[in-house]
Amino acid sequence: MALNPKTTHYDQPPTSESRDIHFQRDHYKAVAPDPSYWPRIYEKLSDIRWQGFTQEELASIAAPMLIVAGDYDFVRVEHAVDAAKAIPNAELAIIPSASHFVLYSEPDRVIPIVKHFLDKPERGIPLATAQTGYHPGETR
Repeated sequence: MALNPKTTHYDQPPTSESRDIHFQRDHYKAVAPDPSYWPRIYEKLSDIRWQGFTQEELASIAAPMLIVAGDYDFVRVEHAVDAAKAIPNAELAIIPSASHFVLYSEPDRVIPIVKHFLDKPERGIPLATAQTGYHPGETR
């Protein structure tokens, strides 16, 4: 449900040596104590059938969260929106014309978003609503 079928479809099932996972394989092998273990790691990861967090688990997250996704991510934008709404202190950033790997391919688009999230005061100024109106320094 969380995954976008347009970006997770394979004509042929991938293997540990498939071109589409070279990035992950090369990064694993660069830091692994035993790079030859990659096929086994890939097999283990491929067998994971994680079902995600429940709404209650998401609602219980008290820490500030930043959810970042590309609009052409493996994760559906709608799922990212739902997760951000369910987490009390979550912020959401959807990066246009970006995939799941935008942090690697275009870090200059992601790092300012993360920096803004980390640098802002712990308690933010509340958002303006129709009822409150906008008041400089009081609402945003």
